[in-house]
Amino acid sequence: MSANGKNRKLIDFCLFSAAAVIPALGWVYFPPVAPVAALFIPVAPAVLVRRQDLRYGVALLFLMAAVLSAVTAKPSLALLLTLQTGPLGLLLGLLFKNRVPSGKALTAAVSFSLAVSLVILLAGCLMTGSNPFVLNDRQQYVFEQERRLLYQMFGQGGSAGQLDPATMKELEAVINRVEALWPVLAVASTLIWFMVSAGATYWITRRVMARFGYEVPAAIPFSNWRLPWYVIWGVIAGLGLLLGGDQFRLQGLAAAGKVVLWVTGFILSVIGASVLAFYLRRWKLAWPLKLLGVIIMAVYLPVTAGMLVAVGIIDSIWNIRRLIPEGRTPEEENKK
Repeated sequence: MSANGKNRKLIDFCLFSAAAVIPALGWVYFPPVAPVAALFIPVAPAVLVRRQDLRYGVALLFLMAAVLSAVTAKPSLALLLTLQTGPLGLLLGLLFKNRVPSGKALTAAVSFSLAVSLVILLAGCLMTGSNPFVLNDRQQYVFEQERRLLYQMFGQGGSAGQLDPATMKELEAVINRVEALWPVLAVASTLIWFMVSAGATYWITRRVMARFGYEVPAAIPFSNWRLPWYVIWGVIAGLGLLLGGDQFRLQGLAAAGKVVLWVTGFILSVIGASVLAFYLRRWKLAWPLKLLGVIIMAVYLPVTAGMLVAVGIIDSIWNIRRLIPEGRTPEEENKK
């Protein structure tokens, strides 16, 4: 290899390492930027893998972990941040390097991120001995404060006025229901965030790759997104875990079933929204009617969510839009 080639690779490694380490340090020292940093950190190793090869991407992750460990003096935190973002970057780099179609690449990125989040969650439980489906002391304190604030404001002699006992019981029952459901919501929300973050990172990486002049696969419009029929096994597995937990009085198993249902329901609701966007585009309704429809769906959000999940299930099984692989309609395929 020529000296210029070696210098080029060294420069690439240094530049992209800095592009990954700087937002990671921002994550550590300014936590509010953590969601944004999580989106952009994987981009640097992805582009480095595309420009060079996998070895340089792996070396970047080792360097990032070493720098974070030295700066924070917390190797476990450095390892957590690196594992949460780095491997996704390596995967994206390989996907773009091998010109994997957009639909398959996006599915692979989201699925991989979900698997990583599950590994991190399980590792945290094993290392700390905590149960993610049981409220910790801090969370219990928050809900106790909510009840105390409720009675301070609306109880007898409350600062905001006094409510009748029946209303107070209803409000306290709402807090109790949220408290009981909170562990499941927290775990499900974390898993959903990992998936959404991976999807956003894929599109950001795609734009960056294009700006660097690399050929990227054609994007699939949101209205043409679709999942295979076997996604319904997520619903079946969630119901099975939930019923099994209730039958054998295993609260952890039942809570895991609820998490699976929440995550699968979110995925199916996205596909349901894709179906809705497809027909809104095909029917070419006037924008006031579209706006009215959006307002109605927002007002009746629980009903809307249920309908989107149902539509997502139906489309995954019967392909009601008649889409063929890579999200094209037969009409679009005939035009090629």
